[in-house]
Amino acid sequence: MSYDKKHVESFSAENGYKKFRGVFAESPQLASNEEKHHRKIFSSIESAVAASGLKDGGTISFHHAFREGDKVLMKVVKVLSDLGFKDLTIASSSLLNCHDGLIEYIKTGVITKIFTSGLRGELGEAISNGLMQTPVQIHSHGGRVHLIQSGELAIDVAFLGVASSDEFGNANGSMENSAVVHWDMPKSMHNMRGMSSY
Repeated sequence: MSYDKKHVESFSAENGYKKFRGVFAESPQLASNEEKHHRKIFSSIESAVAASGLKDGGTISFHHAFREGDKVLMKVVKVLSDLGFKDLTIASSSLLNCHDGLIEYIKTGVITKIFTSGLRGELGEAISNGLMQTPVQIHSHGGRVHLIQSGELAIDVAFLGVASSDEFGNANGSMENSAVVHWDMPKSMHNMRGMSSY
């Protein structure tokens, strides 16, 4: 079958498809390195939360790449509490000593469910002693992927600590002046299909 330009144009017009006008036609800010690398999509966590559509009872996700230096989770949960959110589920790849402050948010009903692969410190001790009405679901990293793929764990908003990102969801910690430390996974992990760190 040969290319039929008139058919393509007719089909596109009938179905509302736009002709491709170049890489930057729909996202002109990407053409400028200055704007691309220094532009903020949202000026604050509050405005990003408002745009996300998160509601009471939703599920928020976090990674634990910063280990005991993580400040993302607690900062976001404080903002969500200040905004009046309740009955949230945290799906964090792990919870460490630096997340002991979650105890306050569990007691006030901001956080009511937890999915994680690890639970330590005062938070772990408090949960072991009956802090939560709903049992915590502890799983492996691969189990997290399965829960997400099967739909048992549906994440509404994922919060990541990265140095740069764009409106398409591309994010990394290796660009700009605020680059974060990078480490590499063992080579055996690179070949695991369907695996995600978050």
